[in-house]
Amino acid sequence: MLTEALSDYTLPAAKAARIRAVPLLRLLDGFWDRAGILRALMLRHGYNGSLGNVLVAQACIDQDIPLITYDRDFRRFERAGLRLL
Repeated sequence: MLTEALSDYTLPAAKAARIRAVPLLRLLDGFWDRAGILRALMLRHGYNGSLGNVLVAQACIDQDIPLITYDRDFRRFERAGLRLL
């Protein structure tokens, strides 16, 4: 999410600094394997969404942290354990 937020080329420096101050989730061992398995599961069920969404979902699932989003695509990950707010 940090990458996506900072990719806004119109983002003022002060807002970018506030975004950078938010603590980042640390990836747990085996994250990349679990993310690959999650993506395969989603593809098997017809979800052709972005790899970025898979990575965000897996990071939240691993840490048991709910995702705050307006993006309805993330609802597809609830069956894999993602909690949404």
